Amino acid sequence: MSAADEREVVAVAPRQRRADEWALVLQAEGLDAAVRRGREGWLVETRRGDAAHARALLDAFERENQPAPARALAPLPPFPLASAAAASIALLWLFAWTGPRAGGSAWFAAGSARAARIVALGEWWRALTALTLHADLGHVLGNVLAGSLFGGSACARFGTGVGAALLVAAGALGNLANAFYHRASGHDSVGASTAVFGAIGLLAADALVAGRMPRGGRLAPFGAALGLLAMLGTSQRADFGAHLFGLAAGFALGVPAARLLPAAPRLAWQALAGAAAAAALTAAWTLALR
Repeated sequence: MSAADEREVVAVAPRQRRADEWALVLQAEGLDAAVRRGREGWLVETRRGDAAHARALLDAFERENQPAPARALAPLPPFPLASAAAASIALLWLFAWTGPRAGGSAWFAAGSARAARIVALGEWWRALTALTLHADLGHVLGNVLAGSLFGGSACARFGTGVGAALLVAAGALGNLANAFYHRASGHDSVGASTAVFGAIGLLAADALVAGRMPRGGRLAPFGAALGLLAMLGTSQRADFGAHLFGLAAGFALGVPAARLLPAAPRLAWQALAGAAAAAALTAAWTLALR
């Protein structure tokens, strides 16, 4: 055997699959490459006379096939503590004003999400007014806590005004869908939890669009959202349909919102969106109490 025909190791790989890939690269260039197991790992060998050329080919292959650098994600703005506190105080004040459902308050007769009245009589405003009513103190406190966490996170991502508008829209759409689902029954629901699960849907959609959960793959945001639904939205007293439809509405709104708004819009747009959300709730209660 001539010196040129002697074998020389040109690369060492920790896994056979990688070594086989390198050997295929060399063979595609007409070199006599082989793989064998060694103490250091999986060895790629060629004829000694081809060794320098083989190393150059493998170096070029590695340079051309470097993984794309991870996309840098913009940091989220600070958590809107003041806005979350203001929304919490508003819900607690509304509960103090309307009282619990067991008290027979006229607010519940006018504003709860009665499926039959929404569908048969077209009282769509109930999908909005029901978001501001709560059955008892535990109900409102639970939504204040969950809403501060998830709603506040959505507002941190999209801005206070745009976030509030998206939450109100998701809650209303969720209540409308729930009403149509229960249209043949006497279903009647209240509470901001539909909007809270809308916030979870918004955050899941943003995670999917922005790639904030790369290790879990594209299904990770879905799994996280459904896991929260299972943990928080399926208790005996919970309105599972409202929670599920709120989650779905939030996700449906969140995908285009995350694509169109890679960062929170400017203050003027926040003010306009927040005013629109407040106007929608005010108009809904005006129609309910006329």
